[in-house]
Amino acid sequence: IIHNWFCDSKKACLADFVTTTVDQMLMLALKRKHVMLLHLGLSEKVVVIDEVHAYDAYMSEYLEMALQWLGSYNTPVILLSATLPSARRMSLIRAYLGIKKSDDKFEKEQGYPLLTWTDGKDICQQRLSYDGVHKTVSVKTCVSDDVVQLVKNVTENGGCVGVIVNTVRRAQMFAELLQDNAKVLLYHAQFVLPDRAKKEKQLVDLVGKNSTPESRSGLVVVGTQVLEQSLDIDFDMLITDMCPMDLLLQRMGRLQRHERGVRPDTVKTPVCYVITDEYTNMESASRKIYSHWLINKTADTLPDSITLPDDISPLVQEVYSATSDECYDKYINEQKKSKSRADCFRISKPKGKSIHGLLSKPVETADEQLAQAAVRDGISSFDVLLMQLRSDGSIHFLPDQYGGAEVSECPDDEECRRIAEQKLRLPTMFCQSWNIDKNIRELKNNCMKYIAGWQNSPWLKNQLVLFLDEDLKGELNGYDLHYSFEKGLEFTKKEECE
Repeated sequence: IIHNWFCDSKKACLADFVTTTVDQMLMLALKRKHVMLLHLGLSEKVVVIDEVHAYDAYMSEYLEMALQWLGSYNTPVILLSATLPSARRMSLIRAYLGIKKSDDKFEKEQGYPLLTWTDGKDICQQRLSYDGVHKTVSVKTCVSDDVVQLVKNVTENGGCVGVIVNTVRRAQMFAELLQDNAKVLLYHAQFVLPDRAKKEKQLVDLVGKNSTPESRSGLVVVGTQVLEQSLDIDFDMLITDMCPMDLLLQRMGRLQRHERGVRPDTVKTPVCYVITDEYTNMESASRKIYSHWLINKTADTLPDSITLPDDISPLVQEVYSATSDECYDKYINEQKKSKSRADCFRISKPKGKSIHGLLSKPVETADEQLAQAAVRDGISSFDVLLMQLRSDGSIHFLPDQYGGAEVSECPDDEECRRIAEQKLRLPTMFCQSWNIDKNIRELKNNCMKYIAGWQNSPWLKNQLVLFLDEDLKGELNGYDLHYSFEKGLEFTKKEECE
């Protein structure tokens, strides 16, 4: 039996075993109310953090401060990454030890796989043996207009293709273009959690390790960055937007990942096509997501073929090595600005044996949404619960969730848990500095009169709800919204519709 006292987000970490997002863990270093509960919960555990290469300079400031505190508690921490730059690796080790310098030899090591560890005093490294398959990937370039024909050449011969792009809207666009020529499965972050779970299961069944030639034949998986890590899936051919080298190598890790007796003739050997026209447009979404210097350096460094895993470390270290040009100087200045912004809400480093003073005077954040935003560089997103509000005023689950059942005015604990599952992260379009407050106010005004009875539940208290009508359509701040299991959340500005 779980006592209600443990059910809210501030005390959930006190459970014996905790699985959470990195944002929640980074709040260990955030000035906020009740932060000492997170310290108490994590200090008594072995902390495992996956995919540490994916954190930007802003988030890394919180990660390093969190590691300093965990190091001061002598809490074991395991950091995992297949593509971590060496300088980044050593800065994390130094943060845990609370030191400013380490031997340069550790950063020059390019062994792969590589284990780096500390006993609290000394730093050690060891190359590990690799008994897996060494795979050579042919790297070719293409433009967005080539994608349909490239996919068609493979799917018509019984192969499966992965298309990984940098934005949800771009993924939705490619899925629509390809659906006339192949079976398309679209996967990105803007689905409600139960639908994401269903789609992830479909992915593993259709193109996972134990998938069959029949399930793979003619299939195209289109998705965003959520496909590039933590999924054991296997494409015959890969098409991807340009992105920094470490992330590009992560995406290639989904290309012919497993040994198969037979692959179609058109994809006997692994080929990765990198789309070039999207990133060369200086106004493109990729340029807004990733550093210009990193994307340019990746494009300049990208060879015609890559052998995995042998080339992973040399390529990553080459791309992240310093250069003497204006673009690199701008990149460094952006990094410094990000770190400076992070300092505003970050707790101080541990000093001596007494931590009471450091943790007892937090800067209070308004709510959980803003606390989560504070550990990311700017407010990149916030979550809503996606429900259906019918014309008679009754609230229902979406049709694919629990059969579209009606929700009672004061739901019991189990029903509240089911409602809490209907979480969806809104697109960044609605989370910009100039419109986020207005959007939150609009959501509150639209939903609070219907969900007053939900506020007594630890699952639902203070949650924002986005209501859709019987056609799964809605409005928010001048945008028309539509949700479907096939495409997720789509949005169009009203002027565009007209």
